[in-house]
Amino acid sequence: MLEAISGLSTLAYLAVSGVIGFRLLSRGPGASGPAPRPERMLGLFFVLYSFIGSALNVCAYAGWSSASLALPDPVLRWLHGGFFWVGGVGVIALLLFVRRTFRPEAAWARVLASALGGSMLVAAVGAGVTEGYAVRVVNGWAYWLNFAARDLAFVWICWESLACGSRMQRRVRLGLAEPLVANRFLLIGAWGLCLSLVSWTDPIARIRYYLLTGSTVEWIPAVGQPLLMGGMAVASGLLSVATGALLLAFFPTRGYRRRVEGAARAELQG
Repeated sequence: MLEAISGLSTLAYLAVSGVIGFRLLSRGPGASGPAPRPERMLGLFFVLYSFIGSALNVCAYAGWSSASLALPDPVLRWLHGGFFWVGGVGVIALLLFVRRTFRPEAAWARVLASALGGSMLVAAVGAGVTEGYAVRVVNGWAYWLNFAARDLAFVWICWESLACGSRMQRRVRLGLAEPLVANRFLLIGAWGLCLSLVSWTDPIARIRYYLLTGSTVEWIPAVGQPLLMGGMAVASGLLSVATGALLLAFFPTRGYRRRVEGAARAELQG
């Protein structure tokens, strides 16, 4: 049952991410020049990381949950390498979106985006050189560098979106901003927080497995699967929240619009 729920929540998130990503990319180039608009960068993230990269990663590790889903080692290496490169480029696109949207003039933001983006590329190269993109229970430094840079990107968009949404909410109370726009930033912040928390379930499970078995390579189902199930339960709940936040941010229902706008009018009248 848990595996089915986890699979459905993952598929729902992949589908919503793909639809949003391709929708953002279909808007065409910006009018200000050849550089893509920030929303196209966000679209690239959804397509490359949340849709394609996540699908590659799920396929690479599916054999851990069921032996019937195990794939040959060469295929696993291609899938794992694809996640490092395709997902890494997607995270770089997210970093560009955050910098251009929230901190276009800040020198520290350019440095941070460059450092994190460079770390993603170094991790992609390092995973190939040192491990040949092998799927291991506990991978080497490249896995951890990728995780750290990726999670910091999620924390960054969460922080900036929540801060921007909070500022806009104050303007909404004065009638100076659109309630739905302010609410959208808060929803994007909630989505970023969920992504950050989801990303932690994987390294925590790996570390716990290593502490129990002392092995970084051998997969022992009797030990690993209970840990995997626990991580899947947490990740499923967080992905469901993330999917809901994305749907309300990009495809708000009529009832949700009325609720947000009604609350704003009540504050103005009060």
